[in-house]
Amino acid sequence: MMRTYIGLDIGGTKILGSLYTEDGISLRRVKKKTKASEGIDSVLKQIFKVIDGLIEDQDEKIELLGIGAGSPGIIKDERLVSFSPNIPFRDFDLGEKIVKRYNVPFVLGNDVNVAMYGEWKAAHIVDAKNVLGIFVGTGVGGAIIINEKLYVGKGAQQSLGIWWSIQKGLLWMWVTGLS
Repeated sequence: MMRTYIGLDIGGTKILGSLYTEDGISLRRVKKKTKASEGIDSVLKQIFKVIDGLIEDQDEKIELLGIGAGSPGIIKDERLVSFSPNIPFRDFDLGEKIVKRYNVPFVLGNDVNVAMYGEWKAAHIVDAKNVLGIFVGTGVGGAIIINEKLYVGKGAQQSLGIWWSIQKGLLWMWVTGLS
């Protein structure tokens, strides 16, 4: 039986999932629209469709060891999204939903922080002790590695980012920063 992990990139526009072996070899990828405008239940269904698509119909039996995900917004306790600027997550315990359905360990991080750390590790930049990454997707976000450690602040100060909102016909922009 092949031992595997799932990685999820939950974004404002799409959800991308990959099934990996213990050695980090990608076996399968599945992508679905997030459907954020349809509400939280639709988003959760789309997440489940991505995970199900990764683990179903494998040529070889797999043992799923865990799921890790990145989501935009403010993350608490590596499982709960306090707030997301472009997905209707408000104090939403995504970890509870994933663990209940798939009965495997789950860990959640801010999407840009997770991406920055992964890029830094995968690029094997041994001389780079300090790195700044800017990521452009549905929104714009950034992350920092200082002295070879991912810097994560608290609350809205946990990442660099720009959040857009349209309220009463006006376009508002919030810029958050590391404190």
